[in-house]
Amino acid sequence: MNLRPRHVRTKLGELGCHVVDALPEGATPELVVVLSHGFGAPGTDLVALAPELMRAAPRLAQAVRFVFPEALLSLDALGMPGGRAWFEIPMAILMGQGRDWAQYSQAVPPGMPPRAGR
Repeated sequence: MNLRPRHVRTKLGELGCHVVDALPEGATPELVVVLSHGFGAPGTDLVALAPELMRAAPRLAQAVRFVFPEALLSLDALGMPGGRAWFEIPMAILMGQGRDWAQYSQAVPPGMPPRAGR
């Protein structure tokens, strides 16, 4: 398959995003797939998955738009140039101390709305 996906860098809300599709210009996708990178990864680390997925399943090229948002927080100051994060992780946890993951997983990061039912 001679696939020529289009890769556009844009802003959606406050987030810089990479958008990849192979749809005809102006076409509306049947589905939008949003893939978010992990802690410390650059906002581009998953972008190459879109063309690979389209090659593996050609139907995706005709129906899907992939969106790869970049987390707002830069980790440059922590010595991770280009690294991004969706929320801050306390330094003690990053340094391997105080890893009570059960307790930490229940915490609501600053700036995030509390989970429903709390």
